[in-house]
Amino acid sequence: MDANAAIKRMMDATGTSGVSLSAAIGRDRNAVSTMFSRKSVPRVDTLAKMARFMGYRMVLERGGERIEIE
Repeated sequence: MDANAAIKRMMDATGTSGVSLSAAIGRDRNAVSTMFSRKSVPRVDTLAKMARFMGYRMVLERGGERIEIE
């Protein structure tokens, strides 16, 4: 799953609007909509901030090792 699909899935699951998500990351109210329409990928720190706002955590896993991105 790519980053934009993951964001959309989290938004759908939590009922989060693009406007509220844009505000949560400190961007213009149309930032999330523009990201989807331009198919641009957010930076990792922005994606982590979006995930946290919607109650998710970004975790990298390898074997038994887990690294959470804040």
